[in-house]
Amino acid sequence: MNYQNIYILGGHKLSYSYYEKITQASDDGTLSFAHCQLIDADPDCYASDLVTHDSLIQKTNSEFILDYLKNDQNPQDILIPDHTAKHVMLQVYLDLAKKEFPDLNTAPAAIPLSLNTPFMHPSDDKSILAVSYATWTCPADCAEPAICPHTESERSWDFNKTFAEIADEIKSNKTALYRFACEPFLAEICHLPFKDIFSQTQSFIKSVKASTIQKVIVATHSHCHGILGSFSI
Repeated sequence: MNYQNIYILGGHKLSYSYYEKITQASDDGTLSFAHCQLIDADPDCYASDLVTHDSLIQKTNSEFILDYLKNDQNPQDILIPDHTAKHVMLQVYLDLAKKEFPDLNTAPAAIPLSLNTPFMHPSDDKSILAVSYATWTCPADCAEPAICPHTESERSWDFNKTFAEIADEIKSNKTALYRFACEPFLAEICHLPFKDIFSQTQSFIKSVKASTIQKVIVATHSHCHGILGSFSI
């Protein structure tokens, strides 16, 4: 598979391990890309002494993503999420709302959904919710295959389906769900296409301008695990 730019959120040890695996895959011909860069606002982050200056972009996650969306893009650019970070895409939407609509009030809001997954962990006054279909500790390198390595049977759950159904159900009450499905990329590393981030943030801007939404839910998820965040506008 050929890519143009690969951006990895975080400059800590885990993100740097992704950088190593991706660059090694390029060296052995498994992957083809033009540039691979890490994103971290800390100039002294773990990766700072291990990569070249050009391979580290000193910005916050949200700042980088919003700056990227303002410029010309390549449809083959992808983003590698940071699973240790707080809900990145929720912060992107909050910052985007404040930037595009400074006269409107935005505030965290309790998630207006009734989910019933085996694992749920609310935080930030229930405006953020971590969810999972697993009741066990999954291996860090699990790529979520069709046959679950824990149950050793076919995976019967999928947040792709769950959140798509929820998005359709809540359209009528001025609530919008923007979901970002992390797909397998390399080994245990997953990715988000930047073209999807662009299209969904543009949809958000258009909906606010048309006054069709008052509450926003942002979800980042894989097949098995997810995190949701909500705010009013």
